[in-house]
Amino acid sequence: LKIRKMFDDGSADGAAATQARTQKTLAAWDELNRVVAGMCDSDKVKTNDKEPKGVKQLLERKEGLFRMNMMGKRVNFTARSVISPDVNIGTHEIGVPVHFATTLTFPEPITPWNVKILREAVINGPDVHPGACYVQEVSGQLIDLKRRTAAQRLAIAKRLLGGDDAAAL
Repeated sequence: LKIRKMFDDGSADGAAATQARTQKTLAAWDELNRVVAGMCDSDKVKTNDKEPKGVKQLLERKEGLFRMNMMGKRVNFTARSVISPDVNIGTHEIGVPVHFATTLTFPEPITPWNVKILREAVINGPDVHPGACYVQEVSGQLIDLKRRTAAQRLAIAKRLLGGDDAAAL
C-alpha cells in the first residue's frame, strides 16, 4: 500500500518527481528482498551481528533446533533417527520405517473418540501396521496380542470400552 500511495500522491509533479519515486520504490523493494532473504538464510545476506539468525541457521548443525531439541533425547518409546528429505511425504508429516512403526509402542488411553481406531489396531495385532502389541486391563495386567489368535483378538477388541475389564491399549 505504501508503494502504491507513493505513485498516487503526486502523479502530476512531473518526470523528475516520478523518477525520484521510482528510485525510492526500487530501493524499498531491494531492502524488502534483502530482509526476507536474511530471514530464510542469513549467510546469503551480509548483515551485522545484531540481526537475528535465519531459519536455516536455527535448524542446521549440531547447535540447531533439530539436533538440540528434537533428537537424541533419552526418553521412552523412541528410536534413533536420521533427518533426510522425502518428496513422497508432506512437510507436516514424519516418515517412520515399518519396522519401527511395528516395534515401538506407546500407551494410548481408550476414549469414545478413538475406540474404533483402537479396536482395529487390536484386531490387526502386532504384526500389521497400524496394530497393537498389548492391551492393559484395569487391574494392570498386560494381554500380549502376539500370542493370541485372530479370533481371540477380535473378542478382546469387542470388550474395549465396553466394560470394566479393559482400560488402555
